[in-house]
Amino acid sequence: HADSRAKNAVAELLGSPATELGLTNVRFIEADLLALGDDPTPLGFSAGEQGPYHYVCCHGVATWVTEPVQRALFAVAATALIPGGLFCCYYTTMPGWLGGSVVHQLVEIERQRHDPTNPAVPLQLAISALEALLCSDGSPSPLATALPNLRKSLNAMSSEDHHTLITEYANQGWCPLYVAEMHRRVGQHKLGYVASAYLPNSFLELYPAAIREVVSKEANPGVRETLLDLAVNASARSDIFVKGRLALSGADWLKRISRLRFCIQEALPVKTYTFSTSFGTISETGGLYKRIEAPLTNSSMSMTQWSEAARMPIQNMLSVAAMLVQAGRIGLERGQAGEAGSELCQRTNHTLLKKIQAGGFHCFHIASPKTGNGVRMSRVESFILEGASLELTGSELQAWVLSRLDALGIRYRGPDNQPYTDSQAHDQALNQCIDTFVQTRWPFLTALNAV
Repeated sequence: HADSRAKNAVAELLGSPATELGLTNVRFIEADLLALGDDPTPLGFSAGEQGPYHYVCCHGVATWVTEPVQRALFAVAATALIPGGLFCCYYTTMPGWLGGSVVHQLVEIERQRHDPTNPAVPLQLAISALEALLCSDGSPSPLATALPNLRKSLNAMSSEDHHTLITEYANQGWCPLYVAEMHRRVGQHKLGYVASAYLPNSFLELYPAAIREVVSKEANPGVRETLLDLAVNASARSDIFVKGRLALSGADWLKRISRLRFCIQEALPVKTYTFSTSFGTISETGGLYKRIEAPLTNSSMSMTQWSEAARMPIQNMLSVAAMLVQAGRIGLERGQAGEAGSELCQRTNHTLLKKIQAGGFHCFHIASPKTGNGVRMSRVESFILEGASLELTGSELQAWVLSRLDALGIRYRGPDNQPYTDSQAHDQALNQCIDTFVQTRWPFLTALNAV
C-alpha cells in the first residue's frame, strides 16, 4: 500500500546489487498481491490477458499469509503463466509442523495482550511457558510425550535469529497445510500437481520398503502424497504445478528425456555414496553409483549416450541420475545458452568474489553458466583462487592467503568452525585446503565456466 515514491525507493534499493553485478535482465517490483490480482500491469500484461511467463516461483510465502492473500497469489501465478507454464511453490506442511502449531497458538494468544510493536515479548513468553510445561526429561509431561521433538525445537530457537522466529510464529497468516489441502487450493486456479521439485521424492523405489508397500497400493495422487508426508513426518514441500496439463505418450516422454544432457558438476572422489533425503539417509557401497557416474567424468553426454555408456536402460537410470543431480555431483548442461552466458556470468562472479572476500555478504556461491547452478565458494577459497590466478604456488600461495586473512583480522578455521590453537596444525590444515582447491576444485570451476 506504499505510495509510488516509496515503491520506487524499495525497487531502487533491491535493484542496486543487481546493477552492481552488471545484470540487466532482472527487474524488482514491490506490489500488493491483492492489487495485482485486479491489475497485473506491473507484471507486463493487462487484466484479462494471458501472462508471458514460462515459470513462476514462490518461496516461503504461501503458508505465511492469510487465505485471501494466498488465493490472490495462486490467481496471479496462474494468470501470469503461458499454457504449459510451471508454478513452483515452497510451503510448510503437516504433520511436521504439529509442534510448531503449539508454539504459534500460544504466541497468538500472548500477542493479544502485549504491545504489538514489540513482537519478541510474546514469542519469548510462549517459549518459556512451553519449556516449563514439558517438565523434565526423566518425567515428561503428556505434551512432551505426544510431541517428542518439541523440546529439541524449543532448544534450537535459543540460537536462531529472533527476526526469523518472529516472522515465523508472530504471524497471523501462519498456516502449514497438509499436502492434499494445498493441492486442492492451487487446483482451484487450474494448476495441476506434476511432481516434487526435490527430485528423490519423485521416485517411490528410493523409499524404505515398508513405505513403498503401503503407498504403491494407492492410485489416488492426493492420498499417495499424503501417505508419503505422514510416513516421513514432512514439514516442508517444494511442489511443481502446471497450467493445463497434457500427458505425454510413452514415446514422447522417452524422446524428451533422451535429449537431456548431463555433465559433472563437482563430483569429488568418494568411497561411499551417501545422500540425505527427507525419508532418511541413503548409502550405496556396491559400486552402482560410481559406475553410472564414471562416463560423465571426461565429457558431457545426452541421456541416450550416458545410458549406452553405463550399459543401463534409461528408465532404470533416472532415480540414480536424480540423486546425483540433487546432491550436486552432476548437473543438467544448458548447451548454447550456457555458452552465450559465460562472459557475463564470469564478470558477475568476479564481483561476487570481491564481495565474499570483503565479508558482510551472506552469499557464498558463484554461478555456473554451464549448469545454471550456484557453486559453493568460501572466503578462504576465494583468496586461494585469486592467488592461484596470479600464478602463485607453494609457500608463496600460502603466504598470499595468510596475508589476505590477516588484513581482515581473521584466521583459518577447521571444519567445525573452531580456530586452531596450534600454529603448526593451522598451517598444515591451510596447506591441505590450498592443495585440495588447486588440484580438484579449480579444474571443476573452470570446466563449469564459472571462472
